[in-house]
Amino acid sequence: MRINPWAAFGIILTIFGAQPASAVTYRNPAHDVAPGRMSFGLGLEDQERTFDVERSGESDRGFSLFGLSFGYGLVPGVALDATLNSVSISGETLGRDQTGLEAGLLLRWNLDADTPLNPDGDTFSQFRKGVLAGIRLGDAEDEGGLGTGYVQYDLGFGVGTPLIRQVQLYAGGVLSLFEGTGKGGTIPDYDVYGASMLGAFAGVEYQAQPNLLVGAELHLIHEWGFAIYAQYSP
Repeated sequence: MRINPWAAFGIILTIFGAQPASAVTYRNPAHDVAPGRMSFGLGLEDQERTFDVERSGESDRGFSLFGLSFGYGLVPGVALDATLNSVSISGETLGRDQTGLEAGLLLRWNLDADTPLNPDGDTFSQFRKGVLAGIRLGDAEDEGGLGTGYVQYDLGFGVGTPLIRQVQLYAGGVLSLFEGTGKGGTIPDYDVYGASMLGAFAGVEYQAQPNLLVGAELHLIHEWGFAIYAQYSP
């Protein structure tokens, strides 16, 4: 059955719009983005992470992001993704949700770009390796002016392999460093750090059409949650 890419993209947009606002999605490190190819997309992520909060100890906070992405193939095997998201931060110690904006960059390098996947190969017949590096910066505050400014650095390694035709599985590990500052109100500014730097991720991608890619991803250990995304290439 042939799928109309615009109709599928519209369905995805409707699904995303029904979800709460939602964070950095690692995607497939062993990607197939050709040099010079552009893409436009939507991303949704909802995660919970444990933080070390100055003067307060450990605290769990939820991060939800929903926004737009732009991708571009730089050179063979190397792709750059830029994102701009609305962000919502929640937690029992915050009292009220903090909302704001986040921007990020993610670089993915397929180390086996010269070894294309065999669409007729068996499941796990070949693995391709890739690395990723990303940064995101955000700032959010509640109605009373209490807020959080933060930066997160991610460095990871992963593999990708075909499951069936047009479907790829991928998984990997990451080193994720989160640094933030709580500010506003009558209390002095305080530091916020991610309690765990080591994490893992796993996902699946479906090439619905040559110009339409959709995917879903789980984050584990350093944070717990899910992400879904779609990319359309003109």
